[in-house]
Formats: sequence, structure tokens, C-alpha cells
Amino acid sequence: MKSVSALSYAKINLTLDVFSRQKGQLYHPIRSVIHKISFADEITIQEHNQFEIHSNTDIPPKENLIFRAYDFVHKFYSKKLPPVLINLKKNIPIGGGMGGGSSNFATSVQLLHDLFGLGKVPAELVTQSAKYGKDIPFFFSHQTCLLSEGFGEVLSPLPFDFHNKKLILYSPPFSSSTVEAYARLKNLNTSFTERFLAQPTLNNIGNSFDEMFSLEMYQKLSSQFTGFHITGSGSCFWGLEKNDFRNCEIIETRFL
Repeated sequence: MKSVSALSYAKINLTLDVFSRQKGQLYHPIRSVIHKISFADEITIQEHNQFEIHSNTDIPPKENLIFRAYDFVHKFYSKKLPPVLINLKKNIPIGGGMGGGSSNFATSVQLLHDLFGLGKVPAELVTQSAKYGKDIPFFFSHQTCLLSEGFGEVLSPLPFDFHNKKLILYSPPFSSSTVEAYARLKNLNTSFTERFLAQPTLNNIGNSFDEMFSLEMYQKLSSQFTGFHITGSGSCFWGLEKNDFRNCEIIETRFL
């Protein structure tokens, strides 16, 4: 049976500014410089006699964004897709702030198009995908570095190229709920992105969620986080230099 495979890349936020919600808004507006990195999950999709997802995670199949991607493509084209077997090797930490689930969604949609000869993924489909995750459209882009605005779905390519530069990821022994992280955030209306765009170097970055380093769960890892930044809204963090943080998995990777 025919099968297709691809790497589903993670991202890091070089900058992330979170702004106050206006009346009637469900989400906080953001402004962020996002960069893809070489750290990735692995996805294979093949024709099968029934729909199945095999994974090294304990996420129930129907709660997995890959299942929602399959259902989304089916509804977008208003026709029933043949059943498939999807194998997911999950390397990106769940709840780590690196967009693993969103990347899986976008990668699976692209693989389904390849498997069933549906052609190029339509721009309208990419736009509609944001209802499943505001950062999903980012992972459809062939660009590695983009400016993300609005609620995360307004994207503009950036010319900055940190290709192949090494970075170190740290995965702590806890995850972070996006909803809880945003509810707890006090460092609003920052200007990290504006500062970076004026002088785009990796020494000129910042994330509103870096304030999380003051929380007890991070203080148990270390009392010193100079030069390190939260990835997205956490829980993972990253830096350019290697350090020994207690009970953290250390992942050496590179910018795409």
C-alpha cells in the first residue's frame, strides 16, 4: 500500500509580546518572531482498511490534532477520504510550547494531500486551519522565520537567516497549560519584537513569558536563567549555551 512520510518540525519564539485584551476579545493579541528548528516529530501515513493512529503517546486518538486534521480535510473537500493508518513518533515534548501539535496538524494535512493526489494545499484551507490552533498556519509556510501578529494567524515572512546555528533546548519535568500561562501573565504590552526587528541578532531577543522563571517550579531547576528564554508560553526553554539544569532533558538542535 502507498505511504508518505515527513518530519514535523518544532518552532521557537525568538520574541513574543502579549498585549492586553480589548473588550469582547477571547484571546490576547500577540506579536512574535517565530523560527523553525530541526527538532521534529516523525509522521507516516499509509492507506489502510480502517482509520488508526499509532503513537508513542497516551493521547486518545480522537483527541489528537492529527485526527482533527484528517477530519478537517474530509470536511473541506466535502468528500469522504479513504481510511488511513497514521504512525506518529512523538519527540517534541507535549505542553512544551514548541508547537508540536500544530506542526503535526499541518504536516498531516500536507501528507494527506500527497497521498491522495489532492494537489497543492489551498490558501483557504490554510486560513481555515487557524480555528484548530492559531499557530497552525505558520507550519504550512515554507519560510523558516516569520513575523506573527493578530492572534498568531497573521504571518509575514522575514529575511533573517540563522540557518544551522546551534541552540540548546531544555525540557523540564513538568508541562505548561497555555490557558493557565496566559491567565497568570503580568508582563503585558512589551516591545521585544520591535527591538529585535530594529536590530535582528540572537542577543536581542525576549519573551513576555520569561517571567515564569520566577515561579517555584522553575526555581527548583536553577536560580540562574540569564541568557535563556521560554519557548512560546512554556514549559520548555532554550539558549545558545549549554548548562546543567536539574532534572531537565537536554536537546541539542539547530535552526532550520
